[in-house]
Amino acid sequence: MGTTREQRNHVAEAAGIGAIIGGAAANIADAAIFYGVVLLIAPLCLYRANRSRRPQKDMES
Repeated sequence: MGTTREQRNHVAEAAGIGAIIGGAAANIADAAIFYGVVLLIAPLCLYRANRSRRPQKDMES
C-alpha cells in the first residue's frame, strides 16, 4: 500500500504542477492575445482618425 500511496502523491504533485503551469500559460496567452489585439487596433484607429482629419484641412485651405 505504501508504494501506491507514494505513486498517488507523485501523480497528484505532477497534476498540480501541470495545472499551475497550464494556468500560467493560459493567462500569458490571454494577455498576449489581448495586448496583441490592442496594439493592432490602436494604430488602425489613429490612422483612420488622421485620415479623416486631413481631407477637412485640405477643404478648409
